[in-house]
Amino acid sequence: MSLKKFLKGILILATTAMSIAALALTAYVASLAKGLPEINPQDFNIQLTSTFYDNQGQQVANRYYTENRVWTDFDKMPQTYINAVVAIEDKNFWTHQGVDILGIARALVSNYISQNIESGASTITQQLSRNVLIEADERYQQTSARKIKEILISLQMEEVMSKEEIFTYYTNVINFGQSSYGVEAAAFTYFGKTLDQLTLEECALLAGIPQLPNDNNPIDNPEKALARRNAVLDAMYDNGFITLEELEKAKATPINLNPQIRQADPTYGYFIDATIKEAEDLLQELKLPSLFVGGYEIYTTMDTKGQQLIEEISKDPDLYPVDAGGEQCQVAMVVYDQNTGEVKAMLGGRNYVAMGLNRVYVKGRQPGSTFKPIAAYGPAIEMGLTANDTYVDGPINISGYTPKNATSGYSGTVTVRKAVMNSINTVAVQVLNDIGPETGWEFAKRLGIDMTDDEKYYLSIALGGLENGATPIEMARAFGAFGNDGVLEKPHTITKIIDKNGQVVYEFEPESSQAMSPTVAWYITDLLKSVVSGGTGTQSYISWLSMAGKTGTSEMPGVDNANKDLWFVGYTPDITASVWMGFDKPSAANGFYNQYGGGFPARLWKTFMQAYLEDKENSQFVKPDPLEVITRTIIKKNIVKEPEKPAEETKPTDSNTTNSTNTGTGTNTGTGTGTGN
Repeated sequence: MSLKKFLKGILILATTAMSIAALALTAYVASLAKGLPEINPQDFNIQLTSTFYDNQGQQVANRYYTENRVWTDFDKMPQTYINAVVAIEDKNFWTHQGVDILGIARALVSNYISQNIESGASTITQQLSRNVLIEADERYQQTSARKIKEILISLQMEEVMSKEEIFTYYTNVINFGQSSYGVEAAAFTYFGKTLDQLTLEECALLAGIPQLPNDNNPIDNPEKALARRNAVLDAMYDNGFITLEELEKAKATPINLNPQIRQADPTYGYFIDATIKEAEDLLQELKLPSLFVGGYEIYTTMDTKGQQLIEEISKDPDLYPVDAGGEQCQVAMVVYDQNTGEVKAMLGGRNYVAMGLNRVYVKGRQPGSTFKPIAAYGPAIEMGLTANDTYVDGPINISGYTPKNATSGYSGTVTVRKAVMNSINTVAVQVLNDIGPETGWEFAKRLGIDMTDDEKYYLSIALGGLENGATPIEMARAFGAFGNDGVLEKPHTITKIIDKNGQVVYEFEPESSQAMSPTVAWYITDLLKSVVSGGTGTQSYISWLSMAGKTGTSEMPGVDNANKDLWFVGYTPDITASVWMGFDKPSAANGFYNQYGGGFPARLWKTFMQAYLEDKENSQFVKPDPLEVITRTIIKKNIVKEPEKPAEETKPTDSNTTNSTNTGTGTNTGTGTGTGN
């Protein structure tokens, strides 16, 4: 065969193949087009309500887009904002027909050069198409079918809608972070302004948020928001929307926020806000629309009786220390089912503000001696320590670390049970010194406590001296494992999410881990039962309830005899509840003098639990059968000797103090202040 005939044959085959491929593609696109919706802006469903249900399936709350979105028409939008959006999102918006062929080509070249998907090619029209007319379960799929649908809808949209209409719907639909939808709501949320009051740099900042609203918003990530704002300003300059002088002046202007929160229904507010955050994180992971526009049914773990009780408690001033230093004493309380991980109720403060500070999740609070069973006694029991082991309560100095007891007195030889009941600091530190700080640190990590790597060298973690503190939800979860045969569950407020089409898009799957053996958990519980029946926690004691718990108090650094964090964490075989009290801005003016975790927090815990559990069956802690034999590996160093004369007995109190820095063994020292209980 001659070369000419061969090439001719190849050409015919190639032409035929291309024709077949073109016909197949045409048929495929036609089949996709048949299922596309008619384009009618009046039918765009962007006002969907998400509904919340309690653990009995009863509706308890709604969240509407209107609480977080303010519609604004095109003629009310500043030209500066319009230019900013066009510059960063779709510079050919005013001239293309819904799809930017040149933009697609540029993106392909850019991505090929970088060998990564760095540039997209979605126009503003395509983004609107995706958000309002493509089903949620398909919206973010990286498939050719989804992309073709998006293009076809965009082309049709450009035929029936003006550019101004498209831009208007787009900028009112998109998410600006902080539960704000639409640019008018965003202007109020971040700057406390109406849209027409925004400056150039503020318009640029808002225009840059929707690309990644959780990452680019200036409240959560100011540095990223600043970088993104400046990228928008550069794009505006490159496209001729601003002068070089305006660019330089705007980029030199810092971000000046005036955050505002729109009022929402306060009923069950802290619980619903926590559920909203959890739902938004889940929906983002699933690449689904926000609950504020998605029309979801969200089934929660909330026990309505418990939530109502906890909100009543927040209104009773007799349950709290008096105001001091011009501030109101605050509270955080979380009620947690340790067997399932379900959060039953929560209180994030005494004065609810929609989507405001929820102290249940706030770090930085020193847990004091509530941390002793987590970092000292728990891991020591795992190494064979028993309640009948003895230590000498007396002055100690370990590499310069000299913790004191609250009373500054000492009790001499005491059993471990007595030391736990009376919350003796010197014994807890000796126990951690015997097992090694790293062992205590590792045990705390197993219980879900967020710890820094440096803290594995600090003896002061025995007394709750943590660099980042602990949250009430962390403490409830950790203590819950003591009451759940050593099993640690994942805290959650959502059991199921159903979309507007009735499809289950999320269902909680338990995440359990055996943090310690049932025998170790039983021995810890046995010790902590003594705390509430005859130790520092007696004001929490409910005679008919099978319960255990621990008090905690942390000192005010630099202020003599003053405390700042008051804690009580208690549990039954089914429910754990942690209580924190303190001031948002602790100072000498509002320090707790002669106030401890065994006082107000313990009494608040008792007030709640008596009412909450009065009609529930009182189950008992079940002793493992058989109890495992724990090999004794702890080596007691006996660094304190029995004094020759009778020592002053340490009375039960839930506050102890320490006056030095975190200290480990050998040469390892830290910088955090050790705290008491």
